Amino acid sequence: MSHFHGSMVVGLMIFATECLGVASAGDLDFAVLKRQFDYDGSMPFEAKVTLLYERDGVQWGAILSAVDDRLKGAVLMGGIPEQAAIYRDNDDPGIVEVRAKTPKFRFEKYLKSCERTAAVRFVPHAQAPLLFQFARHERYFDKAAMDRYYAAAKKPKDVKWYDTGHKLNDAQALHDRAAWVRERIGLGSIEPFPGK
Repeated sequence: MSHFHGSMVVGLMIFATECLGVASAGDLDFAVLKRQFDYDGSMPFEAKVTLLYERDGVQWGAILSAVDDRLKGAVLMGGIPEQAAIYRDNDDPGIVEVRAKTPKFRFEKYLKSCERTAAVRFVPHAQAPLLFQFARHERYFDKAAMDRYYAAAKKPKDVKWYDTGHKLNDAQALHDRAAWVRERIGLGSIEPFPGK
């Protein structure tokens, strides 16, 4: 595993999980992932209680929410239950082309190697509330995959749907994330001008 950047924003640790650099499921070291959660030793842990994960990082957020009981919540933005939802079940022309050009044995081996870290295996064991945020116009996986992912999680859990694409670049999605996190860790108002 390469590097895993963290930055402090309003008492909330947000990890840029695209920097994980995990080449395959076999490269994942759960102990390293947990140690990275303790990245900033100078801060009291209580300040690092809610994580936001997006795109490829959603899978790692699901894993961490299952193996670390110190979280007060995790926001999983645009996640998939497993890699097969994209690479086997998707009809995006680019992905269809990749499937067609990849030898079947290699394709199946790849999907099998990803099963060990499939998010859908970890969300049933989450030790903190989860907020799932999904796009109604998702390009890479279908609603059935998103529904399966959400259904696998135990309560407490919430789900929000947005009229946007894969990047969830909807202002309401940002507002909903901030409000959800605020409820869990007691931040001040999320409104730009409180009381006005």
